[in-house]
Amino acid sequence: MMNIRGIFMSALLMLMSFVSFSQYKAIVGANETSCGTLPLHTYYNYSFSQQIYTQSELAVSSGDILSVSFYYLSSTTTERNIDVYLQTTTLSAFASPYNSVPVAESDLVFSGNISFAENNWTTITFNQPFHYTGGNILLTVDDNTGDYVTTTYSAGFNVSEIQSLSYNSDIENFDPTTSRGTSTHNRFKNYVKFVIDNAEFAPHTTSHWMVDFEEGSFEAYGLTQEYVNGSISWTITETSDTDEHEGEYHALIRNTSSESGDTTILFTQPFVRPNDATRILLSFDYANANNSVYFDKMQVIISDGENNSIIAEYNESHYDWTHEIIGINVSSLPEQFRIGFVGIPAHGYALEIDNISVTNNSAVAIVDSYPWNVDFESGSFDTYGIYQDIISGEKSWVLTESDDSHDGEYNARISNSSTQMMDTSILYTPTFIRPTSEATKIVLSFDMINKIWVNDIDKMQVIVDDGENITVLAEYSDNHEEWTRETISIDIYSLPNRFKFGFVGIPAYGHGMEIDNISVEKSFIDNIVSNSYIQVGTGSGTSQSLPIYPIYNYGYTQQLYTSDELNGSHTIYSVSFYCQSQSEFSRSVKIYMGHTETDEFTEGTQWVPASQLTLVYDGQIEVTSMIDWLLIPLDTPFEYNGTDNLVLAVDDNTGDWISANTNFKCSYPNKNMALSISSDVTNYEIDNITEWGLVEEYRNNVRFGIQEVEIFNIEVSSSDTLRGTACCSGEYYAGYGYTISAEPKFGFVFDRWSDGVRENPRYIEVEGNAEYIANFIPNISDTISYDNDNYSTPIGNHGNAVEWGIRILPQHLKDRPKLTDVLFYSDGQHACGNYKLNVYQGIDTIPEQPIYRDSVVVVTSDDGHWVGFEMPAVAIDSTLPLWIILSTEDVAYPAVASDYLTSGDDGRWWNGNGTWAHQNYGAWMIKAVLPYEGTEDVEEYFEYNNIEVYPNPASSQIYLTGISEGENVEIYNITGSLVANFNYNGDAVDIASYAPGLYVIRSKGQCVKFVKE
Repeated sequence: MMNIRGIFMSALLMLMSFVSFSQYKAIVGANETSCGTLPLHTYYNYSFSQQIYTQSELAVSSGDILSVSFYYLSSTTTERNIDVYLQTTTLSAFASPYNSVPVAESDLVFSGNISFAENNWTTITFNQPFHYTGGNILLTVDDNTGDYVTTTYSAGFNVSEIQSLSYNSDIENFDPTTSRGTSTHNRFKNYVKFVIDNAEFAPHTTSHWMVDFEEGSFEAYGLTQEYVNGSISWTITETSDTDEHEGEYHALIRNTSSESGDTTILFTQPFVRPNDATRILLSFDYANANNSVYFDKMQVIISDGENNSIIAEYNESHYDWTHEIIGINVSSLPEQFRIGFVGIPAHGYALEIDNISVTNNSAVAIVDSYPWNVDFESGSFDTYGIYQDIISGEKSWVLTESDDSHDGEYNARISNSSTQMMDTSILYTPTFIRPTSEATKIVLSFDMINKIWVNDIDKMQVIVDDGENITVLAEYSDNHEEWTRETISIDIYSLPNRFKFGFVGIPAYGHGMEIDNISVEKSFIDNIVSNSYIQVGTGSGTSQSLPIYPIYNYGYTQQLYTSDELNGSHTIYSVSFYCQSQSEFSRSVKIYMGHTETDEFTEGTQWVPASQLTLVYDGQIEVTSMIDWLLIPLDTPFEYNGTDNLVLAVDDNTGDWISANTNFKCSYPNKNMALSISSDVTNYEIDNITEWGLVEEYRNNVRFGIQEVEIFNIEVSSSDTLRGTACCSGEYYAGYGYTISAEPKFGFVFDRWSDGVRENPRYIEVEGNAEYIANFIPNISDTISYDNDNYSTPIGNHGNAVEWGIRILPQHLKDRPKLTDVLFYSDGQHACGNYKLNVYQGIDTIPEQPIYRDSVVVVTSDDGHWVGFEMPAVAIDSTLPLWIILSTEDVAYPAVASDYLTSGDDGRWWNGNGTWAHQNYGAWMIKAVLPYEGTEDVEEYFEYNNIEVYPNPASSQIYLTGISEGENVEIYNITGSLVANFNYNGDAVDIASYAPGLYVIRSKGQCVKFVKE
């Protein structure tokens, strides 16, 4: 059976000769039921409980237990005074009459007050570690509080035996050093987490670990199981004659209940990530004991004690035993982990496994120079730094002497002579380091043949693998009777920093395939491919005559861009030129696009005929004082076929000239790919142009937009009523306002302030209703509100209360990456002075830790106006609500549960119908300044963000476009802390040392986000 999924799964296991963790988290159980009496009963003044946890649940042989954690389900925080005892016990369950086990003072590991958290883990760190030397443990919790509150609930899980006891009383404070009867006894216990220092496990003496089940228990192999849903379990079962399995025993899970979906995980003992291997192979035998139905399945997971990742899933019928093999990249493993086999048998069915093994795989060579070539000779793949992973079955690639007309004496062959139809193996090249300069493409070439006539289930796939993710580049499933030379071109910006190519051989029974002469080379096609545009040209040269020459009345240019550069067929919606201008002017142009076989202009009359051109734009282009991309949305999108070269023609028929100091960025291709002509007299007839043009050795850097952009019209009017605007020196920001006319129109204002002076106000006016505008206005915000999100209800009373605050919902953050200021507005009847500013991000309630906190001094005048203070830019996650609290305390309180503003003396401000109003006195308004970085909606006029980062996400290096060499670059983490500040030199930016998470790059007042993996 073919397990092609195994090719595309990331992450699994390994082991070492001695297994010892500095700190191991033993998580026992699952959150499947609630417990009101364990580990304590808060509805009584006093309570007492004991619970048994087995050594197999802990999965360790010795260690120092530092803490225990309980998962609380209640929505309120509860503080109790407790004692915690730990001791080893020979008991695996409590027996009738269910008396408690006396503890000794030496068993006391904690005594004090504990605040049990809301819907989260509560950790009790021991006053002294408990030295564990093996065996089951007895956990005793004694609540001595002497007071009661509403019952709080903790998470628990069901067990098959009585493993917990509990007592409670309003009168008696129990003495745990004496035995008690008359307990409540249960077949459930708490879902817990023990942190164990210096944990040790059974040592391994080789780099090969294997389980071939024999009669006995899972514990003998260091295996444990965890019940997720229901109560069915894995068992070691004797193999019947009808199973046709080679082993006498195997592991089986069968569902005999009336329900489907019962789930139990069979875990291996913990492993640690090896230091002496780069790949490992996990293999096991697998079968469905009966013909499976579609909702039968088994999943293979890797668990680090807190998180489980599915790395394979089997949900087909496996009536016959198959041998499954999964290749795993060691770099993807956590430092400590277990492998789990998740059995989810349907009602009446069973799953079986046996012969589980984990083995090291050979190291991989690293290649950092190009070209790399392999012409196979006799020997082994190791000679070339090549290795393979067997995915399904036992067939492998081998070096074979050629017996055909191929030019090489040897080649690599995989053939299938077994009874299995589709065995699978990957032949991997060495790992390549992506070149950082002098290349735009990587070209993979190889010879291939299907040696024998094949059918449609034979195939070979070519993949690229970064160790975690695999992408299929090509698939060959047709007949290849003769040797052919195959070439695959990959955009370098789509490749990870390190990668390898793989040849996935999947021959059908009786067939095979061969490859030879593998080469990997750099290519110099100068383009950048993104989701929204294809950029051809990245050079720093300039031209005054391409695509227009505005010092002449008329002009005409043609430029060629090849199919390789354009990277496939596209619908082109816009074209952009990188403009460096100190002048403002307008030109009347027509833009044409067309297909052509011409790839070079060799003489001045070699114009591409007008019959091959399509008019795509007819209108004005507006050039401002700018150093940026000049975007021109096309009137008619152009359908580029991906096969021919593209000609881009610009006809400037303005009939006037301007003494403009304007250049457009260019690159120097290895051919003459531009023609230009200009005149003060002749307005060229492109339908029949015969004039001799200038053959140019350079060509414009151009972005062809392949994503549709909607543009809003802009009107500037001094009569517009503006409300809610605020200043932020040196930053664009968005306020809002509206005008009243026969047909209501709503709009919003973009201002730029510099040294306190307002510059160039622009008013964007669009038709629509208030709800639409409220969702579009970038700077409008919802506040902490207990009755209506349209109302601003600062928490205060005559300005003298503890705190005021706002909440900004994600739809109003509009993907903006940072908070640059917080503004306050008052009617002057408030209390000025020192406050604590706390900025949080959370879903429904304020989280425990702020992303920014500072002491601020608020001073305002009696007439009331917006004021701010100095603060750094704070990076934010625009998918989460933003909470801003001004408080007299170091820690802001969570949002109150009801509206405190019910008294007529309380001040209140609200935002209704675009205006600000207030009632009574003494109220604050708080407003976030979230700089508007531009959107596609206004890209024609406000191209705030032309910075791009790739790859994104990234693990070790990133590349930047839209930033010139020498320009300053700042990088902030999610907390707003500056992590890097440098002048850009055009090279890759090293982020290997950054912690995983969200980061913001800032340059030229623009921002772009990236994710560090």
